[in-house]
Amino acid sequence: MHRFQEQLLARRAVNFVGGRVFYRCRQDTYAEQCTDHSPRSGNSEYEHGDIWSSLLPMVAALDEPLPNFGDILIYYTARALTFQSDTLRALAGIIRRVSEKAKCRFLQGIPTVAFDAFLIFQCNQLGALRRRQGFPSYSWASWKGGIVMGWHSKMFHNLNPWLEEFTWIIWYKRSPSGVLNLIWDPSANESFPFGDLSYPGYRRRRPFRAPPGVNINSTRTYPTEDIDSEPTPKREYPLLQFWTVAVCFRIQLEDEIEGRARIMTAQGTPAGHVRLDGMEETSIFTTQDSFEFILLSRVMERHHLELEESEDRYHVMLLEWMGPVAERRGFGLLDMSATTACLPPGPQWKEIVLG
Repeated sequence: MHRFQEQLLARRAVNFVGGRVFYRCRQDTYAEQCTDHSPRSGNSEYEHGDIWSSLLPMVAALDEPLPNFGDILIYYTARALTFQSDTLRALAGIIRRVSEKAKCRFLQGIPTVAFDAFLIFQCNQLGALRRRQGFPSYSWASWKGGIVMGWHSKMFHNLNPWLEEFTWIIWYKRSPSGVLNLIWDPSANESFPFGDLSYPGYRRRRPFRAPPGVNINSTRTYPTEDIDSEPTPKREYPLLQFWTVAVCFRIQLEDEIEGRARIMTAQGTPAGHVRLDGMEETSIFTTQDSFEFILLSRVMERHHLELEESEDRYHVMLLEWMGPVAERRGFGLLDMSATTACLPPGPQWKEIVLG
C-alpha cells in the first residue's frame, strides 16, 4: 500500500457502536443519526463554520487547559444528548484532565480557579438557549444549545490580569445541606502554583470600583449564613451566594427567534444588549416592565490592559427571582455610563442567592 494511503487510513476510523455507524477523523466526528452538525459555510464567528472545525485538533492536547476547555464546550454543547442527565458525566474524562492540568477543582462543570470567566456564555447558534433541569442555571450544563464561552477570546488568553483587574465578586457556594464554603479557597488548593503566573487563576483581587455618579457601599462580601427566614426549596446542586451590584432596566425585543434584545434606560435610550434564555419557558418577558440585572465583571476590550479604554462595559446577567432564589434568564453587555440611568430603586449593592 502506498505510504500516503497508509497515513490517510491511520487518520480516520469507522466504528460500529450500539448498532450505529460512527466516522471519525482528526477534524471531526459524524454519526449516522446526528442532526446537530451545522454547514461548513458559516459566516458568523459563532457558527460552526471552518473557523471552529479547525480548532478541536489544536485544543485536544490541553496545552492551555482553561481556554482549551472553553473551545471544547463549543463543540460539546452543540451535541444532541440522548439522556439530558448525562451532561456532566459524558464530559467527566475531559474535566478530569483539565482539572489536573489547571490544578483546580470543578463545580458543576466550571473550573473554580477562574469561576468568573466561565459564567460568561451565550448561545452561538440560531435560536435561544433552553433550560435543562437538574443543573443550576449559572452553569453552561443547565442549558440546551450550543454556546460560546467568553465574550472575547483575548480575555481567555489574558486571564490573570483580567481576573485581578476586572472581577470583584467573592463567590460562595451553599450546599444542599446548607453549608457555606468559598468556591475558590487558596488554603484548600495547596497544589496550585501561586508563584507561577503561567497558571491562570485568582491571586490578588480588587474590590468593586463604582463608576462615576454611582455612590454605593460595596464593602460587604461575606454571605448571610442563616437564610432560614425565607424557606429555600431543596435542590440537588449547590447554590451560589455572593454580593454584587444590581440594577433594573427595561428590555426591547429585537429578534424573538434568537432572543436578542436591547437594554433600555429609564429615559428610553439604549444601554446595551442581552441574549434572553428560555424565552418559551417563563412568563417574565411578557408580564414584567422592569428587569433586574447583576454586574458580573468588566469587559476587556483591548488586548492590553489599557484601563481608561477598557472600563466602559460590564458583563451582566438577567435574573428571575423564584422566592428567595434567583435564576439566570439571559446574558448581555451593559454600558458603564448607563448605571446612573437605571430604573428605581437605582444601583444597589445586593446579596444574591443564585440557583
